[in-house]
Amino acid sequence: MKLPYCFLAGLKLAATQKETLVAVEKAKRVFDHNNTNMHDEEVRTGAASALYKQLCLAFHTSESKGQLKSITTALEMVFRCSTQYLIESYNDIGEGLLKVLIPVIHKELSNPKDCNSGVIGNCSKIIKYFSHVDKLKVAIASQEGVILTLVHILGNKTSDEARYDAMHALIGLAMAEENMVLMAHTEGVLEELVCIAKRREESDQMRRWSGAALWSLSGSIENKELMCCDEILSAIDSLCDVQCQRTVAYMISLIKELSKLDKNNIPLVAHNNGSLLRRLVEMSTNDEYGLDSIRKSVMTLDNLICPETAQAACSLCPLTEKRPGLIVTLTSVVLDNDDPETRNAGLSALAEIATTLQAGCDEYDTLLQCLVSFLASEEVKFRTMAVLALKDFASVDCNRPFLTDCEGLLEGVAQVALKSRGEERADCLNIICDLTCHEESRQTIVLYEDVLRLLADGAMAYTVEEGRDKAMESIINLSLTRASRKVVAENRIVMITVLDLSHKDERMREAFKRYAEHM
Repeated sequence: MKLPYCFLAGLKLAATQKETLVAVEKAKRVFDHNNTNMHDEEVRTGAASALYKQLCLAFHTSESKGQLKSITTALEMVFRCSTQYLIESYNDIGEGLLKVLIPVIHKELSNPKDCNSGVIGNCSKIIKYFSHVDKLKVAIASQEGVILTLVHILGNKTSDEARYDAMHALIGLAMAEENMVLMAHTEGVLEELVCIAKRREESDQMRRWSGAALWSLSGSIENKELMCCDEILSAIDSLCDVQCQRTVAYMISLIKELSKLDKNNIPLVAHNNGSLLRRLVEMSTNDEYGLDSIRKSVMTLDNLICPETAQAACSLCPLTEKRPGLIVTLTSVVLDNDDPETRNAGLSALAEIATTLQAGCDEYDTLLQCLVSFLASEEVKFRTMAVLALKDFASVDCNRPFLTDCEGLLEGVAQVALKSRGEERADCLNIICDLTCHEESRQTIVLYEDVLRLLADGAMAYTVEEGRDKAMESIINLSLTRASRKVVAENRIVMITVLDLSHKDERMREAFKRYAEHM
């Protein structure tokens, strides 16, 4: 459809205020539709350029607010065109247009009592249209005053619609990686987004959009440290309380982005006594939010847990009557989640905890119980992680009583060794051997039939690579304490093994003599 020449001529040639108003009112009646192809034709035939010139004239000659509103209304209608024509129009008049729209907006905002929300709303929409075109985002954000003007609109309560459009424009600009640093460092941007996020009287939609904008800005590595501050973390906390899955999903993504910078781990874990950490833990098994949010939550926990934060994280999110806590939740993720990426992230986080916690620390017993549950897993990598962690624990003398007293641990280690071969079997025997080095633990160890059977089989039939020497050493260690010696002496299988080996090994001969005292 071609626009009538006389119509366009009237728009282009209007010289007086009356002629302009008549021409613009006609334009509004023609342009007020949502047919993209027709708007493309309007731009192609020069309607946008003609309205831009009339806007310049009206603004610089201090014409009435009614005229400014009419012209900006018509312009907003025209710019409902396609992306291609938005680009062409911006290349033609965009820079000059923004240089007019910005002072028009500021003039309206400067006088709250006489503010024309219609003018501000039209201008906001026009900027929004351009801001969502990928090829224009950098140019628009770089133009002086655009970002700051959008922030000022957000801070003005005169028009909700204008604020919505300004927020949409900011989000659109923030999606361009080249704009992220500029926007985060523009005075007032982060502050206004945080204010909206925390303000309870704001609509859920505006609060969600503020979270989306913060998430987008966190995508730049240069912004991650800047944005890991108490105000933004408190805003995240606040937005997590909104009853909206999308909002919460944005917040998980935001925390995940911030957690990619190692120096942010401590403040993220410690914030508000661990509130963000506990939210992530809760989300890690909450099916209501979907697989993607669960995966991001667990991956974020994996990012956060490091040698500097593991102990604090376990202490801030312990196992209680009402909550499973960090360690139990991660164990549940590893054993029950069907997504390999999520399971691997949970396993990685648990491995970091296992290499950090020491006996007597908060949640140490909980960790041991979770490792025991891994010993029974059919997944080799889960068992391997548990065995290696327990092997490290058992090598430290002060840890040994805790391991010996942990329900199911000795049987679990023995069962893994009896069913496996090679290095895994050797590691299990290494654990048992280290535990027998602790005198007070020996009388507990000998109470487990599977352990004694393992030691007998290992000393007699296993290869050196499978831990035969460790099995023999364990039997010798158990002979050094009266309470354990007495129990072993009554075990026929072990004593046959000791007797047989005593003919070849001097140390076993001495052990046999000690056991013989109780036979």
